[in-house]
Amino acid sequence: YLADDTQNISINYATDSAGNVQATVTNPLGHQAVQTYDGTYGTGGGYNSQLSSVSNNAVADCGATVNSRQYDNNGNLSQTVDNNGNVHTYTYAANGQLQTETEASGTTQARTTDYVWDPNAQLNRLTSATVEGWSKTAYTYNAQNRLASVSVTNLSANGTANQTLTTQYNYTLYANGMVQTMSVTHPSPNNSDTDVTTYDTLGNVSSFADGLGHTTTYSSYNGLGEPQHVVGPNGDATDFVYDARGRISTKTTHPNGTAATWTYTYDGFGLLYTLTTPDNEVTTWNRNAEMMVQTITHNDKDGTSTETFGYDPNGDVTSHIVTRGSDVGLKESATYDALGRLYQKTGNNGQTLTYAYDGNGNVLSTTNAVGHVINYQYDHLDRLTQTVESGGASPSIPTAAPTLSAPANSSNGSYAVSWTAVSGATSYILQEQANGGAWTTIQNSSATSVSLSGKSPATFGYRAQACTSSGCGPWSNVGSVIVTQVTGSIDGVSIDGSGNATVTGWACSTGIAQSISVDLYLGGPAGTGTDIGRYTANQTSEPAVASACDVSSGSYRYSIPLSVATRSQYAGQAIYLYGISPIGAANLALANAGSFQVPVNEPAGAPTLNVPTSANVSYYTVSWSAVSGATSYTLQEQVNGGAWATVQNSAATSWAATGKSNNTYGYRVQACNSSGCGAWSVTATVTVAIPPIPASAPALSVPSVSYTGGYTISWGGVSAATSYTLQEQVNGGAWSTVQASASASWSTASRGAGTYGYRVQACNVSGCGPWSGTGTVTVTAPTAAPGLSAPATNATGSYTVSWGGVTGASAYLLQQQVNGGGWTTLQNSAAASLAVSGETNGSYGYRVQACDAVGCGPFSGTATTVVTIPVPLAINGQSYTESYAISKASGSASIGFEIVSGTTWDVWGSKPNATHAVLISGAVPATAVTVQYVWTLIGPPAGDSASTGTLVNPAASPVAITSNPSSNYVTSLYTASSNGNGEQYQLTVTFFNAAGANVSSSTCTLTAKVVGTN
Repeated sequence: YLADDTQNISINYATDSAGNVQATVTNPLGHQAVQTYDGTYGTGGGYNSQLSSVSNNAVADCGATVNSRQYDNNGNLSQTVDNNGNVHTYTYAANGQLQTETEASGTTQARTTDYVWDPNAQLNRLTSATVEGWSKTAYTYNAQNRLASVSVTNLSANGTANQTLTTQYNYTLYANGMVQTMSVTHPSPNNSDTDVTTYDTLGNVSSFADGLGHTTTYSSYNGLGEPQHVVGPNGDATDFVYDARGRISTKTTHPNGTAATWTYTYDGFGLLYTLTTPDNEVTTWNRNAEMMVQTITHNDKDGTSTETFGYDPNGDVTSHIVTRGSDVGLKESATYDALGRLYQKTGNNGQTLTYAYDGNGNVLSTTNAVGHVINYQYDHLDRLTQTVESGGASPSIPTAAPTLSAPANSSNGSYAVSWTAVSGATSYILQEQANGGAWTTIQNSSATSVSLSGKSPATFGYRAQACTSSGCGPWSNVGSVIVTQVTGSIDGVSIDGSGNATVTGWACSTGIAQSISVDLYLGGPAGTGTDIGRYTANQTSEPAVASACDVSSGSYRYSIPLSVATRSQYAGQAIYLYGISPIGAANLALANAGSFQVPVNEPAGAPTLNVPTSANVSYYTVSWSAVSGATSYTLQEQVNGGAWATVQNSAATSWAATGKSNNTYGYRVQACNSSGCGAWSVTATVTVAIPPIPASAPALSVPSVSYTGGYTISWGGVSAATSYTLQEQVNGGAWSTVQASASASWSTASRGAGTYGYRVQACNVSGCGPWSGTGTVTVTAPTAAPGLSAPATNATGSYTVSWGGVTGASAYLLQQQVNGGGWTTLQNSAAASLAVSGETNGSYGYRVQACDAVGCGPFSGTATTVVTIPVPLAINGQSYTESYAISKASGSASIGFEIVSGTTWDVWGSKPNATHAVLISGAVPATAVTVQYVWTLIGPPAGDSASTGTLVNPAASPVAITSNPSSNYVTSLYTASSNGNGEQYQLTVTFFNAAGANVSSSTCTLTAKVVGTN
């Protein structure tokens, strides 16, 4: 069911006595149909759940009906019996393809159709369908399984026996297999009738040409596959614009080269809502919540027509009314049987047409309003075989016209129109026309009168005619009714050159060609305002007024004077005028009543003027006294006794004169209000004598440079100058005023870095003279970088960084970076050096810049100090001895230092019974690249004698560690009878990195000696 609970269909399920499901379907009109499904739970039917019968209850125009179905063992529909008992049978192949069907089986009208299918069952395509004794239709296909031809052969005795007519289909393809063109050749002489459809690469139709060569082209497809430009066979172009949902929003044609556009809008259901034609006629479809059209309105240049639709719960249209304003052009209604079929239709004049149906829905009879019946008979194929008409002779058309009566006029738009009855008439049509316009039907019924109301002023004509169901007789006489009421307008209040005030306008009673009276009220409408008097609107009026009065001509204007006394007593009060109805209807207020006021009298006196007698400038003020009753003042000026010209017209009591040159100016003023102006004041004059503008420029003095941002600008005096304007520009930019005074100098203490230009001009009340030349001051930070000095290397971590002075500098900013990292400030002072201490191993970069109050100059280049503090080995400060006690004939001892494998150092000793014994060892410093050994002789050990011996030292100067240098001292050979002999050395081992810096320095004492044992 729908949102408003209409079109509600209910289904109830139950089982019959055999266990089969039965569904009882009740439609929105209350009709019930029972659907039986055999075999659902019971034993009936070859296959479960298949519909076997439908029983329909009787309705008003048809009795109860039953139709049934049967199925073969494969579940295919094998037989149907319709509501009239007609049998339709079907047979199938094993694969389920339909082979034959017989309509009206078992009757003389039986009609059998045979179907032949492609032997390739996978293609599942029909090759022929033969209606026995009537026709055969054969189908062929091309290699792409597209239809190639359709041939129809006449198997009946009608026409040309066995004649075959063939329609051929031919295709051309794109490389990807899509159709490029499709040609359809229809049966025709010499196959001359061929339609050709051309497609683009996306499958859109690009053109269609019929057998006569009439071609229509389609182009500019959008993403939804819709053409936006269509050109017809005659070159007529149509352009389409679609919305985002693919619906047409505009259609534009181009008749005679001029665009004509139809505009479409859609409602929330996506259905057409409005259609606007090129001449701005608008049709609107209004739908209810169930998407059914309720009204269709059509607005054109002549007004609005409306179609209104009513519906029953089944969604069937039950009423259709067409109106235009208050006129009803069509009013018809319909009722339906319980199956939703049209049962009775009632026409515009109340005439009816009633329908009856058989079980299959064929119309059995129609009965019109006068009892005329048409009966219809059908064969077993539901084909109409006979119609029989009976009864309902048509009545005569009335020959006489009614006599119509209507009042001559109406003051309120409500009145009755009546007419006499005509013998034999069953209804009367009453028509109306307004102001001689078109006739429209306003009533169609059996009544002989009508009451009308709400009629606007106009001349209405009425006519009636008598009718029967056979037609209508002649029209009656025309009765005219003038609907009249007072109308008119107050055009305004005018004041002539002499100050006389007059109220003007027009008034009449519509449709009546005679002048009327008007009543004047001041201060309020009739009943509250003061009644001043009655006047006649009988002065000549223009055609537009006659048209508004609904007459062809006449005199309807009025002019009512307002005296000085009236204006004095009622000044500012509202004006009301009423038209007096000549037929005793309402005396209505004229348009604009209350919109205009009684004008005040003109001001009586002149203002007193006040101006300076002289001025040495181009400006001054003119003022004057106020005058009672004045709302504005007009001030006029004359130059050197010339013509007067208005310079101000306002409520102000003063005026500022500007831009005046050396002349004598006269002034006069008068007081005014809405009614006019009073007398002029006495003339007052002012003489303007302005001194000359200074002719020369001041001599400007500026410093060329400033390192502090503070400086003074000065200039020389100029004759006739009373002030000086000094302007400044920054870095060549726009000029701006920094001082305008009588002073001849200007100082600043806060200018930042930049180039400052200055110019000055001399001024007085008349203006300013020429600018001086531009003087430029450069405010700058130091421009040079200091010369920086720092030691390249250092082995202690303490050293001094220094730099040279820079002109203009008041301080120096020193920064440091460690091992190439970020810069940090160490010092910002006037000093020219910094003592650095406590630094550890690393690379220290330094840079310095000179600064002043304005800023800082460029940094110097970077000076780098590499700090490498040597780390001694474990031997540092130690003593090592190799001693040999000679027990044989002779022997010696040695001691030395060596590098092993480029990574290890050791001190070793050697003697006959212990060759190359390591006394101590350790790792070579990580950054070491070269090494140097320095042997310094101390002398023999205490109590021993010196031994000449041999000293070997391959690293007396730095050598690569990777050369594994080994250095040693060896004593001379001694016998067992020798005393103690040997030498003592001081060994210094120094390692250097790749830059040549000392990374480790160690000193130890090495002793080698021998002692005889005998």
